[in-house]
Amino acid sequence: RMAAPKIDREGAFEIARQLRAIGNNVNQLSKRANEGKEVPNEVLKDVQKELHDLWQQFNSAIQK
Repeated sequence: RMAAPKIDREGAFEIARQLRAIGNNVNQLSKRANEGKEVPNEVLKDVQKELHDLWQQFNSAIQK
C-alpha cells in the first residue's frame, strides 16, 4: 500500500501553475512547428530545463 504524498496546498497550487505555464509554451511551440515555422533548439532546451526543474521541485516536495 502506497502512502499519499505530503504536499502542502500552496506547493500543489504552485506546481499546477507552473505546469499550466509550461503547457501553454508547448502548445505555442507546437502550433508554430505545425505552421512550418522554425522552433529554435534553444527554446526547446529552455522548456526541457523548466520541466526538469519542476520535476525536481515536485520530487523534493513529496519526499518531505
